[in-house]
Amino acid sequence: MTSHKKKFCMSLAIMLFVVAIPHFISTSWFVYSLYAFFAFILLPVFLIKKNGGKLIEYNVGWGNWKHGLKLTVIACFFSLPFMLYGTSLASFQDYYPLWKSAENSVGEFIVFEMYVMYLMVWTEFLHRGFILTTLSKITKNANIWHAVIYMLVHIGKPWPEVIYSFFAGLVFGYSAQKTKSIMPSFLMHFSSSVVWDILIMYNKGIIF
Repeated sequence: MTSHKKKFCMSLAIMLFVVAIPHFISTSWFVYSLYAFFAFILLPVFLIKKNGGKLIEYNVGWGNWKHGLKLTVIACFFSLPFMLYGTSLASFQDYYPLWKSAENSVGEFIVFEMYVMYLMVWTEFLHRGFILTTLSKITKNANIWHAVIYMLVHIGKPWPEVIYSFFAGLVFGYSAQKTKSIMPSFLMHFSSSVVWDILIMYNKGIIF
């Protein structure tokens, strides 16, 4: 292995270790949010700069936004049947929304979805920005391995979501690679998350 690849392997190993930590330590949403800011945003930026990279090389930017918009619409359209089925299952209705008080009022629902937006920002930067791009410097099968990692971080959620997350990861990764931007995957991820929570509450008979 060349020294060039070694530094990216080391950066990836550090990041995967940091990603794994919250899965073994139970904490509050506030503490987790702070951890995510430092570990999933600032740390990757530091590693990118340390390796002589630029954020734009890690899909941070608008990229080919017109193609990205088309991919977003297509992906959301094809994911809708899966969401309609998934939100009808008791296992998902018990698990979502993650912030149960979001079911209490429109105001709390909006606050929760704003928090979800923050989660999606670092999720897409971490997975479709840092991890996917770093893997592409190590292997030709970057998107597949990135999707495997993305699936593994979903362990603990209802098992159909764990499996689905692998294929979602492939789609998100493909969009990032084709458009050179994390914006399409962010739009896909966040919009589908909002629709998912609305469908969950609808199926639970919750009306604000």
